[in-house]
Amino acid sequence: MKSSPASRIRWIILSLALLFLPAGLARGQGCSACRDNTAGSAPQMRQALRKAIPILGIPACILFAGIMVLAVRSSKE
Repeated sequence: MKSSPASRIRWIILSLALLFLPAGLARGQGCSACRDNTAGSAPQMRQALRKAIPILGIPACILFAGIMVLAVRSSKE
């Protein structure tokens, strides 16, 4: 059964909303080791850590998306 482009777009938007909405509402739990290491470091180091965290999230998101694509493709076969 083929789906219309409009329904596919709605499905994609809904999926992205369900994926990113909880992350935006969640508060960081602040692991004590990270908090202690950051608190004792220089301001430049804290700034670098703030920039590194989103950068490190990119490969995880790519892996997740790739696995989801493979799962959807394999379910159609």
